[in-house]
Amino acid sequence: MSNFLKRVRFTLLDLTLVALIVLFISFVVYRMVYTLDYDWSWSALGSYIIRFDENSMEYVPGILLIGLLTTLKLSCWAGITAMFLGLVMGLCRVYKNYILKNFSSL
Repeated sequence: MSNFLKRVRFTLLDLTLVALIVLFISFVVYRMVYTLDYDWSWSALGSYIIRFDENSMEYVPGILLIGLLTTLKLSCWAGITAMFLGLVMGLCRVYKNYILKNFSSL
């Protein structure tokens, strides 16, 4: 760890970039707090999460809950696909076959 700290040097450019990023974030927060004059209606949020359907006379998920479930389902499928591809590429990497080994190192 000490070798890493010896190699890392902060220059004037680094400090300038950090200062610019902090100023930009401060400007965005200032604009959001003082310029936008919007009062969020928290009472309307519940119907977007779960709502009562009068046709079926039962509670059904709202658009936000459907979006959350879709996002979780997509994340699970992406994770499963990534694990499968990683396993296939890892197995190809250890095979003695020249074509599979080079294919996995792309």
